Amino acid sequence: MSAPDSPKTDLSTRPARNWPNILSRTFWGMFVVGVGVFLLYPILVSMNFLFLFGKSPSLEELENPKVEQPSEVYTADGILIGRYFRENRSPVPLNKMSPWLIKALISTEDVRYQDHSGIDPKAIARAVAGAATGGSGGGGSTITQQLAKNLYKTRRKENIGLLGHLPLVGTIISKTKEWLTAVELERRY
Repeated sequence: MSAPDSPKTDLSTRPARNWPNILSRTFWGMFVVGVGVFLLYPILVSMNFLFLFGKSPSLEELENPKVEQPSEVYTADGILIGRYFRENRSPVPLNKMSPWLIKALISTEDVRYQDHSGIDPKAIARAVAGAATGGSGGGGSTITQQLAKNLYKTRRKENIGLLGHLPLVGTIISKTKEWLTAVELERRY
């Protein structure tokens, strides 16, 4: 006795996938990968993954910033001969500054200083729109981002990394480091 033949499935008779299904899966896959990259990117930049992104300021540097000051050379009788510097900075205590100077700085550089935590999305959108239209919408950096850029030298060649030498990529990486540093500064101080 033989068993009845089981029906064979012919692969050519299977219905073909319809395009909306394939397209939907492709878009969802791209969305998931995009969200993953978006969430993982700041972590990779902050840890300088495979030396691709360059050095970011450490917690030690954030807590104890080095401010370069000029070296002064005096004669034996106390007369100043000269000053040598890369950056001519002289620190001034906050209590010696006029409160009007601080208000003027905030009103010209970062109007929403009290309303953000280091990154101002409205200013970024304005700057991007200005760049896209060819106009000048103003800068998108907050005062804290400017401090991060100038004090911690996020755009110096030794802090750029392997990907930083690419024109647009280097700018995006530098801005990301400034954002991360600004948020950390705002959180600490």
